[in-house]
Amino acid sequence: MWPRSADWLYTGLDPRLSRYNEDNFQFYLVRMLERITLCMEEHIGLDLDDDKRLLPALLLFNPIEDPLWSDLGSSDGIGFTEHARNTLKDAQELLVNYVELKSTDPERAKKVYEFAVETVSALPRPASTLLNPAIDEGPDKLATTVSHLIEFYTQGLIEARRWRGNARAKKLAVRLRAITEYYTDHPVRVGKDSRIPSGAYVECLYSLFEVIGLQAHFFRYALFAKNIPSNHPELKKSFEALRSL
Repeated sequence: MWPRSADWLYTGLDPRLSRYNEDNFQFYLVRMLERITLCMEEHIGLDLDDDKRLLPALLLFNPIEDPLWSDLGSSDGIGFTEHARNTLKDAQELLVNYVELKSTDPERAKKVYEFAVETVSALPRPASTLLNPAIDEGPDKLATTVSHLIEFYTQGLIEARRWRGNARAKKLAVRLRAITEYYTDHPVRVGKDSRIPSGAYVECLYSLFEVIGLQAHFFRYALFAKNIPSNHPELKKSFEALRSL
C-alpha cells in the first residue's frame, strides 16, 4: 500500500527539485504521485481506496516511460531528450571500443570504459535511475542499458514530434480528461477566460502544471483536450489504462 502522505513524512521539500536525494528515486516518485493525487482530490473530487489511491497519478507522471527532465527546467523535454540520446550514442561508441581493446590493450580499454561511465553519469533522472544500477553491474549490463535507452528515446522523440507542440502538456491534459470522466461526475468544461482557471477540470490542470513544474498555458491545453473526439487514440488508451488499474 502507498503511504498516505509523503508530505507528512518529508515536509518542506519541493518535489520538482529532485537533486535533494539522488539515491532515493522511489521516494521522489511517491511524493510526486502524492502531490498529484492531492490536486485531483481537491479539484475534481477523486476519492479512491488507499490501495488504489495513487494509481491514477501514474497516468500523469511516469518519469521512466514519459520522461520530464525535472532537474533541467520545466519544458516538455524534447531538446534534452535529443541531447541525452546523442550522449548515449557517444557512450555506445566508447563501449564498442572497450570491447575491441580489452583483449589486446587492457590498460587503454579500462580508460575507455571509465570515459564511457563518465559520459553517461552526466545524465540526470530519469536516465540515471536506469544507468546507475547498470554501471554497478559492469560493462555488459551498461552496454545493454545504453542500447535500450537510445531506442527508447528515439521512439519517444518520434512520438513527441507527432503532437506538434508541447507533447507533455497535451498528453497530460487528455489523460486528466479521461480521469475526470472515468471517476467523477464533473463535466470537462473550459470556459471563456484564458487568464483565470475556472471549473473543476481546468483548475486541476492548472494546479498539476504547477506541481509537476511544467510551463504551459492551462487554457490552450484544456481546450485541446476538451475538443478532441472520444475516439482519439490517446484518450482511448487512457481509458484502457484506467480500466486496468
